[in-house]
Amino acid sequence: MRDHFRENCSVEDAAEVATMSRSAFHARFKAITMLRPVEFRTQLRLQQARRLMLSEDLDAASAGFEVGYSSPSQFSREYRRVFGVPPSKHKAE
Repeated sequence: MRDHFRENCSVEDAAEVATMSRSAFHARFKAITMLRPVEFRTQLRLQQARRLMLSEDLDAASAGFEVGYSSPSQFSREYRRVFGVPPSKHKAE
């Protein structure tokens, strides 16, 4: 997942790669990471987007697109939910 977090991989696809049932994969994944697979991917995407905005001077929309979001508004909503501030606030720092 870390190498392909930009892609919209389903839990079914990930379970198939791991040669596990969907429910077994989900349970094992959550036991190891404490997050559901979708939450884990979201965390990876948002951390990478934040890094891109701060270290590579990308604007929020470009960073969101770069990490796999097709909608700037969805990216902004999720970013605010996870970090507590909109992406423009981190960009300004």
